[in-house]
Amino acid sequence: MFNLFGKKSEPNETPAPKRFFGLALSEKLAQASLWEVEENVKVLKKTNPKPYFSETDLLVKLDQCLQELGAEGETVHQTLFFLDNSFTSEGEILPNKKVLFENITQSLQLDSLGFVSDTEAVVSAKLEQNPELKQQLVVEFTGGQTIFSLYEKKSLLERCSVPNDQRFAEQMKTALVQLAAKIGVDYSECFAEVKDELAPSSELKPELFVNFISALLPTAELQSKIEQLPGDLPVRAEILGSDILLSYILVPSATILAKSYGWLTVVPEEASEIPPTPPVETADQPLRLSRQKDFPPTVDEGDFLPDPEEKKTKMFSFASLSKKSILVTVILALLTLLVGGFFWIVSQSQLLVTLTPKTSVLAKTLEVTIDPKATASNYDELILPGNVITKEIKTTFPFKATGLREIGNAASGEIEISNKTTQEITFKKGSEVNANDYVYTLDNDVNVSAATVTSTSDGENKVFGKNKVKVTGKTPGSKGNLGQDVSLQVGNYNKNDVEAKVSTAFAGGTDETEVIFSEEDKAKALKDGKAELVSAGVADIGTQEDGRYLVVQTDKLKVTKTTFDTKIGEKASEVTLELIATVPVITYELTELTPLAQAALAKELSVGYELVGEQPDVLSAIDEEKTAADGSKIYLDVNLSQTTAATLGLDTIRNEILGKKLLQAENYLKGLESVKSYTFTWSNALYPKIYKKIPKKADKVEVVNAQQ
Repeated sequence: MFNLFGKKSEPNETPAPKRFFGLALSEKLAQASLWEVEENVKVLKKTNPKPYFSETDLLVKLDQCLQELGAEGETVHQTLFFLDNSFTSEGEILPNKKVLFENITQSLQLDSLGFVSDTEAVVSAKLEQNPELKQQLVVEFTGGQTIFSLYEKKSLLERCSVPNDQRFAEQMKTALVQLAAKIGVDYSECFAEVKDELAPSSELKPELFVNFISALLPTAELQSKIEQLPGDLPVRAEILGSDILLSYILVPSATILAKSYGWLTVVPEEASEIPPTPPVETADQPLRLSRQKDFPPTVDEGDFLPDPEEKKTKMFSFASLSKKSILVTVILALLTLLVGGFFWIVSQSQLLVTLTPKTSVLAKTLEVTIDPKATASNYDELILPGNVITKEIKTTFPFKATGLREIGNAASGEIEISNKTTQEITFKKGSEVNANDYVYTLDNDVNVSAATVTSTSDGENKVFGKNKVKVTGKTPGSKGNLGQDVSLQVGNYNKNDVEAKVSTAFAGGTDETEVIFSEEDKAKALKDGKAELVSAGVADIGTQEDGRYLVVQTDKLKVTKTTFDTKIGEKASEVTLELIATVPVITYELTELTPLAQAALAKELSVGYELVGEQPDVLSAIDEEKTAADGSKIYLDVNLSQTTAATLGLDTIRNEILGKKLLQAENYLKGLESVKSYTFTWSNALYPKIYKKIPKKADKVEVVNAQQ
């Protein structure tokens, strides 16, 4: 570690460094960082964003993030939250999120320092860079909508939101039309699909400054959205994706926080000649801070050093000098010794060269297949093995009974049976007679004598045997009330042999029905209940569980038990069916995507670049249509992104600048294609002013990569 002020501080002169957590929360992602406040604010460590799927899962992912920060954060409890607009409104946490924050702080034993609203913090940070900026439009992309916030300095003038169900150019047009009165300009004509080149040009519209921000999308994806806008739309844009937004906001916000708590070391006025501390370097795009003051050199190397040759030629004796001359000589010798000692001390200065490599975001979209039959991962074919588990599902399905049963009274009366045969016939009690499909039964046994035939001059005279008997309808209903002399069919007899007629009109038949559980009801309930079982069971199982994706194979559902609470034929208005079934479910662990993502991005890596960070950003979603059509596999749409940085040959760079003049060294570093920026940190600020060059000895110069 180099001491910027040229001397070692006593242990009691500098307070112990303060550390706090920065927790960034968006609608679907969580990220943690560890910050330290000493002479400035700097990030010690930062995790990759982690997706979460429920409030419980959020607590688990936040705990994992804090664990990944390592031993340096074990004693840290104070926390600054960074929130997007799914958590805040008008500078306040949404009421339905307050309980969640209480659970976070209590469960993870955190001491909240407050929160930073992303839109307000971005506006404040931009105003710090450019105080003359009047209006800013902040466009924030969240999970379900795009939010447009118009600010006048730090005051929110208007906010509107547009669902993410249309192209971004249409969203922008809709928002600009709504905000036109506040902006003072109507930009809608810039979105006209056909522009008449012969028409007179409209009045030139002033430029609108827009911050495009998202804690979900990387910078490259934001850039692709902005490219949808019309080319003649007068907009100056700043793009802050998920890969840089956290550092962009937390650097100034954490600095303000540290000052308010008195954590920052105050540099005394007499130290104004000391260059200010270099800006905080992070793995993301740093804020563009004011340049440090350049201190012009006051002396050249060797101005105060004695000439060795001159020293040899000027030998003299103290004895030949007067006392006054001796005194002057002694003083000059002491001054020479002091100056020589001063320059020796200055010459021991060490230099720390911090190089920030050029970075870019590598993004890729993949279609990954989860195959339960696969025995191992195949990164070339983008196939990952899955598991199949069996889940039991059940549902209770109530339905209306629709069967009907007659419960009125049966008709009754008396009939007369005519026997037209020459044989006596006995009809037993219960024998059936019917008319118009309505059946009656005999109340008693009845004998009907045979017909008698006598000869006459004209031929034969036949007299039928007759007898009367009472009958009762077999089923209730008013249709059994027959009138007198109505003919009835007797059993299976032909009416030419046996016939019956109503001797007295029938009466007593009434109509009344009741609803019962019928066979038809049962068949329909089993069909509809199974469909309900599939729908309810899939909803109960869900699509995610304990960090796993789940896909239910509904076509392989097997009903194991059906239970009705009513028997067939029983009176009922509503019947309940209970169904129990088993169904296979394909599962896979979300964490298994990480090595596949690393392998896929490594193939796309440009020569001379390396991946930054331990893990890429991975966002995945099930292709429900394709998965449902296959039934045996899961198909995922996966978006990958990770920051890449140019590789730096640190030893080669150090050897190239050793002993060179400062201007030569700076020109060399500026000419390196792999270097974005650099900073020099001297242990003694006088060295570059006096010598104006890099030390020659390798042990006096250390070159480090800001990304490592």
